[in-house]
Amino acid sequence: MKKNETIEMMKYIRTNYEFFEITEEKINVWYESLKEYKFNDVLNNLKKVIGSGQWKSAPPLDVITHGLKEQSSYLDWQKGVVKCPRCGKAFNIENESYECKALDKHRSRCNSIDYVIRETKKHFGKELTRAELWNMDEEEFNYRYDKLVEYIKKNTKDETLINFLDYEKNPPIQEIAKAEIERVFGNAQSI
Repeated sequence: MKKNETIEMMKYIRTNYEFFEITEEKINVWYESLKEYKFNDVLNNLKKVIGSGQWKSAPPLDVITHGLKEQSSYLDWQKGVVKCPRCGKAFNIENESYECKALDKHRSRCNSIDYVIRETKKHFGKELTRAELWNMDEEEFNYRYDKLVEYIKKNTKDETLINFLDYEKNPPIQEIAKAEIERVFGNAQSI
């Protein structure tokens, strides 16, 4: 996103929230936070957020960009490269069958590492680094991940979280998943 696009987006916000102030300092802060996103993606997300009617004042940046990919994580078709949206590691996907599997495996580990870092800090007050977790072999990492998940499950009363952790570790077969979706959301014919 360009700086002038950031200003345009902020003007759109002010149109919907009269007390939203636009200052040079705010423009610079917002631009730094938004420059890695595509303008149309951010604007479309913003319109959805405003249209939801949930915000009495201007929504914060993390809400406006929720679920969006930074430009650096998009596929570079000319080079045949995909970057991990979490860490930026590049994968050449010209040899699709191998690289796509490697990317999927990497993304899974990268997401798990972020989860371990966040939950270890939350539950134990201990700071872990991505580097130390990446340096673990797969067996050791999986062992520690499983121990953390078991600890969280034993120490929470949140049934939704427990079910999510169970499903994440042991995904149900398609028929069971469909039945669970139907139970929670009603008829799942369109799924």
